[in-house]
Amino acid sequence: MSVTDNVRPPYVKFERKPVEDRTASLAAGHYVAKDVDFAVITRPGDRDSLEIEATQWLASLKGKARSGIVPEQWASGFVSAYENWKKGEETPISGTPIKGWPVMSPAAQEGIIRAGFLTVEDLANAPDSSVALIGTGGLSYKIKAQTWLKSAQDHGVIAEQVASLTQKLSDLTALTERLMAENKELKATSPKLATLGNKA
Repeated sequence: MSVTDNVRPPYVKFERKPVEDRTASLAAGHYVAKDVDFAVITRPGDRDSLEIEATQWLASLKGKARSGIVPEQWASGFVSAYENWKKGEETPISGTPIKGWPVMSPAAQEGIIRAGFLTVEDLANAPDSSVALIGTGGLSYKIKAQTWLKSAQDHGVIAEQVASLTQKLSDLTALTERLMAENKELKATSPKLATLGNKA
């Protein structure tokens, strides 16, 4: 399995498992295990996972990032996720979780997750052949995901435009109030200036 098979990063979780320390077992004359951290890697839309020793996989990923095979943010993101996991924190997924996505019923969510899609973004970008694994309605779920993301993006753009216009309006209001205050001060000092001019 290659993490470059998809435009989206793979799902990765870390696990610690006992692995035989062969040298120690031979020296002791019985089975001796040591704890080893593994990265369990699953490509979006795939039910099969690949287990690789975590440090080995992360080193390989860093090399691929340096060569431009995978995005640098993937490598740095997974290194950070591994460090956080070692501190007892959950590995976050990249995107909007399918679980709890209001567009789908809980039963539909479970079907999508079972087919190997954990995020809306992965469902939207999946090839039709992978979406077919969901079963009946799979393609319509993909279209809903694409539509939902497009709508969210459009709303985000509109929200930014409204925020920008609101800020401009606020700036203009402040400028108007300042100019009115300055004008009021000038009017207040004008009769005094006129009086001083007449005396001269």
